[in-house]
Amino acid sequence: MKTLFKTCASFALAALLFLCITICFTGAAKPSANRYSAYATITAVNVSTEQIYYTDKSESKNSTVKEVPFYTQIASLSNSCGATAGAIIVGFYDKYFEELVPDYQTALPTGKYKNADTVYIPKLMSELYTLMRTNVDGGGVSAVDCIAGLDRYVYDRGHAASYTSIYYAGSVDESPFMSAIDENRPVLLFCRNMNLITLSSSNGYDTVTYNSYVGSHVAVGYGYRYIDYYSNGSLVRTDKYIMVATGLDISKGYIKVTSYDWCDGAYAVSIK
Repeated sequence: MKTLFKTCASFALAALLFLCITICFTGAAKPSANRYSAYATITAVNVSTEQIYYTDKSESKNSTVKEVPFYTQIASLSNSCGATAGAIIVGFYDKYFEELVPDYQTALPTGKYKNADTVYIPKLMSELYTLMRTNVDGGGVSAVDCIAGLDRYVYDRGHAASYTSIYYAGSVDESPFMSAIDENRPVLLFCRNMNLITLSSSNGYDTVTYNSYVGSHVAVGYGYRYIDYYSNGSLVRTDKYIMVATGLDISKGYIKVTSYDWCDGAYAVSIK
């Protein structure tokens, strides 16, 4: 009888969580029905570079406080980008609510986030992997299951997660994204493809390297960076970037805000 009651209670809780998520997205962009898998063994299918020459440049940027933890996928968990992104979100908020990752502190006393350990963060990823129903209805995870699994994990530790859609036309809505970062809220990104950018600077020019990945992926946005380039006093171009924790071997990089063909959904995440 106790087992039956426990089972019924579990189903009731799952139904309640699903209802809460459905209500949360009413009147906003609802999660995509696509499935998101992983790049654990895949490298960029196309790499190209661009050099931007200038006589002067200026920058404005901001990130969540001390950025986020840059966890990467566990090879033994196939298609685990959803669980990895969820772990980055949980690890970020564990600095403020230490019970989110029991018996482990994800940040140093300075506030800087630690690299993943070999016990507690893999355990966190494994639990999220299961709660997100990864590979159950197909390869990878759906956005709904990803959010529901994260929601359940946070709920089980006595907290509540909320999600604000900041998606717009195949990208993020620029102003709400900046506001989320300024308010110290990381953003869950559901990518239908990913053109990951790395930047390097030399005397008089910047080199932009584009790493193009084919396939769906879940990542975390944690900042923005705007660069104005000038030639002899005249503004020649402005590049606007999202700072992204990828969960890949290249653990962080940039995605252009002005690209409108890569995003299925973007949700600023709060945990209280």
